[in-house]
Amino acid sequence: KKGRKRKLRDDELVCPTDRPVYKWRKERKR
Repeated sequence: KKGRKRKLRDDELVCPTDRPVYKWRKERKR
């Protein structure tokens, strides 16, 4: 499930601190 919704870049990807969530997803979803 990596980059399935849209092509993610190494820069957009964020380390899975507590959950495998992406930076753009958190900012766009919230």
